[in-house]
Amino acid sequence: YRNELTGTQKGIASLVYDYSDGNAEFDVTTAGYYISTVHLTERQLYLELTSPKELYGHVFVIDASHGGEDTGSSAYGVMEKDAVLQLAQAIAKKADANGDGGFYLTRNEDESVSEEDREKLVSLLAPDLYMTFGVNADGDTRITNGISAVVNNPDDAKSVEKLISVIA
Repeated sequence: YRNELTGTQKGIASLVYDYSDGNAEFDVTTAGYYISTVHLTERQLYLELTSPKELYGHVFVIDASHGGEDTGSSAYGVMEKDAVLQLAQAIAKKADANGDGGFYLTRNEDESVSEEDREKLVSLLAPDLYMTFGVNADGDTRITNGISAVVNNPDDAKSVEKLISVIA
């Protein structure tokens, strides 16, 4: 038992641990979002932190707008919050089935997610592409006329246009 932290310490903001009665407890705070892998040898424990970008080569965040009490628009018994969540989940599921990870959703179920929490996720993941999905409808006829995606970086517009054409 040695009370030291060795290695590159990449991404670790703080590490506190306690060892008693043959049990070790670790509390690790990172400076970002990482996928952790624990390696244990006979005498040492290694914690490997890999950023999603390192693991997948890209990071995409899909924001299914609305959620919880905020239903968004509705027409013919379909609420926008449900339609965009199903779309986001389908994209992530399809990507995962194709072995293409790196897709993160701002919400995975019908729940309210604050703008602050959405921004925190984006800040932690530093995505290559951040999209917010909404469903458009004609205000007079209530007929839906497609989907839209809003991007923070104008350089991402072509990628989003291509993705929307595939989804449509």
